[in-house]
Amino acid sequence: MYFKCHYLHTFVEFISLLLVMETLGPGTAEHLNSEATIEKYLPISILGLRVEEGYKDVAYNDGILQIPADTIVRLRLFGHGLTNHTIIRFVSELGEFGSNCGDLTSTRTFQLEPEVEPFLDSAVSEIILPPLDYLIGQKVYYLCIRENNTDVPWIHQGINKLLMLQTHTSLLPLWSLILGIVILLLFAAVFSGLNLGLMALDQTELKIIAATGTTKEKRYAKLIQPLRNRGNYLLCTLLLGNVMVNSTLTILLDEISTGVIAIVGATLSIVILGEIVPQAICSRHGLAIGARTVWLTKFFMLITFPIAYPISVVLDKALGEEIGNVYNRARLIELLKITHGYNDLENYEENIIAGALELKNKMVVDVMTKLESIFMLPIEAVLDFNTISDIMTMGYSRIPVFDKFPNNIVSILYTKDLAFVDPDDRMPLKAICEFRNNPVMFVSETTKLDVMFRNFKKGHMGHMSIVQTKNGIEAIGLVTLEDIIEELIQADIKDEMDISRAVTKSRRKSRSLFSVVFSPEASRWKRDGVVISSQLAQAAFQFLCTSVPGFGDENISKIKLQTLLNQELFFEIKTKNRTIDNSDLNTIIYEKGIPADFFVLILEGRVRSEVGKEKLIFESGPFSFYGVQCLAEYDDGTSDTQQLDGDPEIEKSCKKFVPDYTVRAISDVTFLRIPRSIYIEARKTTAGDCNSSTDLIHTTDLTMNHTISNSPLYHPHPKIGALMDRIILRSSSIQSEIDFDNNNRNNDITKNLQDVNRV
Repeated sequence: MYFKCHYLHTFVEFISLLLVMETLGPGTAEHLNSEATIEKYLPISILGLRVEEGYKDVAYNDGILQIPADTIVRLRLFGHGLTNHTIIRFVSELGEFGSNCGDLTSTRTFQLEPEVEPFLDSAVSEIILPPLDYLIGQKVYYLCIRENNTDVPWIHQGINKLLMLQTHTSLLPLWSLILGIVILLLFAAVFSGLNLGLMALDQTELKIIAATGTTKEKRYAKLIQPLRNRGNYLLCTLLLGNVMVNSTLTILLDEISTGVIAIVGATLSIVILGEIVPQAICSRHGLAIGARTVWLTKFFMLITFPIAYPISVVLDKALGEEIGNVYNRARLIELLKITHGYNDLENYEENIIAGALELKNKMVVDVMTKLESIFMLPIEAVLDFNTISDIMTMGYSRIPVFDKFPNNIVSILYTKDLAFVDPDDRMPLKAICEFRNNPVMFVSETTKLDVMFRNFKKGHMGHMSIVQTKNGIEAIGLVTLEDIIEELIQADIKDEMDISRAVTKSRRKSRSLFSVVFSPEASRWKRDGVVISSQLAQAAFQFLCTSVPGFGDENISKIKLQTLLNQELFFEIKTKNRTIDNSDLNTIIYEKGIPADFFVLILEGRVRSEVGKEKLIFESGPFSFYGVQCLAEYDDGTSDTQQLDGDPEIEKSCKKFVPDYTVRAISDVTFLRIPRSIYIEARKTTAGDCNSSTDLIHTTDLTMNHTISNSPLYHPHPKIGALMDRIILRSSSIQSEIDFDNNNRNNDITKNLQDVNRV
C-alpha cells in the first residue's frame, strides 16, 4: 500500500511538471534535465513552486509567477530533501544553479513546513515579499535554500522560471483607496437621489409649485425648471453618472478586499448608502435637494455631454415631447378624496369642487323631482278659496298644470298671477293659463347637468323645466335651478318654505362627499341619511292625528304637526350581524328605571317589551307607540294646557317619565322619536295661534272662530298668515252681508204673501 501511494504521488507530480513545462516553453525541459543531473550531487533541490491558495492578484508574466507585494502568500514547493529545518529566502541577483548565494542581498528567511509523509517531496511556506525596485535593476526574485543550524551554504536555485517570483503593487495607497470609496459613495448617493427626486417632479407639478407654492418652493421650482425641461438629457446624465460611479466603486472595493468580502461589501455599501438612503430622503425633499445641487448637476451634464446628449436627442425624437401629468375629472375627484385631511380645504369646499367636477357626468334624471312628488293642478281646476289656500300652503312659486293625465303638462301657473284673483269669483284655472300663456320648457331626461345649468343662466328657459322621456312622449319629472345648484354644492338649500317640502326633498340621497360621522357618545342610533317614503310619512301623520293621545287637533294643529314631523326626528337601529342580547345597549329604546323625555312611534320593524317585575315579554310591530306619559305629567297636578300657559320656571319642575318597562329592537327598526321639549313648543305655538285668531275675529261666530283656528289655510309664516286672516275676515263679512240680505228678502216675500192671502 505504501509503494502504491508513493508511485501515485510521483505520477501526479510528474504530470504537473509536464503541464508547467508545456506552459513555459520547449527550453524548460532541457534546463530541468541539466539541474536534475546536478541535483544528484546536492542534498536539497527544488523542482517547482506554486501558490497554495487562490489569490485574486496572482498571475503569470512570461511564465514567471507574480504575487502581490507586502502580502502574505502561502507557497508550496516541490523538490527533494525537504525537512522541518529547511529554510528559504529570495534574492534579486542572477546566479548559477548550485552556487553560493549567502553573500547576496536577500529577503527575510522563511521556514518550510514539509508534509507528514516523507515520500511526499513538497513543503509549504508563508512568505511576504517587498516590492521590487525597478529603478535599481530588480526585475525578479530568485530562490535560495539551505538546511538551518548547519554550516551548509545557501544554494542558488538558478534561473529556472518555475522557481522565479515577481511582485506587483497597487497603483494607489490604502488611504487614497478608502478616501476614493467614500467620495464615490457620496456621488452615487447624489446621482441616485436626484434621479428619483428630479425625475419625479414632472413639468406640470413644477409649474403649479412655481405659481402657488411658498416663497422657498417658488425659488426652488424656478431653479429646477430649466433642467427639468430637458428631461431625457437630465435622465441620461444622472444614469450615466450613477453607473460610472458604481462601477469605479466596485473596482476600488476589490482592491482593498478579496472574494466574498469584496462582493458583500460592495453590495451593501452601494445598495444602502448609494440607493436606499438617498432615495428615501429625496422622495420627500427632492425639490429642495435638487435646487441646492443644480450647479453639480449642470457640471455633470457638461462632462457627460458627448454621450448623454446624443442619446437624449434620440429619445426625444422617439418618445415625443414630455407633457407631464394631466388630471381628468375622475383623477381630480380621487385626488381630493386621498388628500382629504391633509390639505387646507374645508369639507364644504371639497364638496363644491367635487360637485362641479361631477356636473358634466350627471343627467337631469339623476336630480329631478319625480312626477308623483310634484304638486300639480288640473287644467279643469277652479281658483276658489280651497284651491288658493292649497297653493299658498305648499309655498311654490311655479306650479305645473296638466290636462287629463299628470304626465301631460300643458302650462305653468305662477303664484304671482294670483295676486289680483278673488277666490269668490271662482275663476277657472284654464282662463288664467290662457291669459298669461306662460311657456312650458321641456328637456330630455338624458340632458347633462352642465348643459342645463348654462341654459338656466341664459334665462330664456326660466329656472324650471319639465323632464320628458327620451322620445319626448310624456313627462316624468321636474328640474329646477335649485336642484342643479344643490348638486353643484353637494348640499340641500333650505328656505322658509322647505319645511312643508322636506319629505319631497328627502328623496335624494346624501350628496356630501365627506360626510360627518356622529360619535357613539352623540347618539347610539343612526339619524343622518334616514329616509322614509312619503306614504309612510303620511301614514305616521294620520296615525298621530287620530290614534295617539296628545296629537289631536285640540292639542296640536295639523300644520304644526306636519312641521314637527319634517324635522330630523327619524332614527334607525340596525341589527344585521349583531347578536340580540341584554348587553347590547345600541338596541335599547327605553330602559326600565332610566328617565326618558321623548315619545316613540315604531314605523318599521319589530320590538320586544319586558314589563314589570315579572318581566312579561310582549312583541309589537309598526305603529306601536311608547312614552305618551312623558308628554303631559307635571308636579302640581294641573292640566297640561294650564301648564303650557304658566311660568317657564314651572315647566322646569316637570316630572321626568320613568318607564317601568324595557323596549328593545329585535330587527331593523325605523322609528319616530319626538322629544318633550319639541312637543311642548309645538303645543305652545298652536295655543298662541288660536288666541291670536280669536282676537282678530272677536265679533264673528264661535263656529267660524273654530274653523279659522283649524283651517288648512293657516300658514306658519307671519306675513302669509296675516294675509290669510284678512282673506278670512273679508269672506266672513261678505257672507254675513249676503245672509242679512237674504233674510230681509225672505221677510219681504213672506209679508207680501200674507197680504195676498188676506185679499
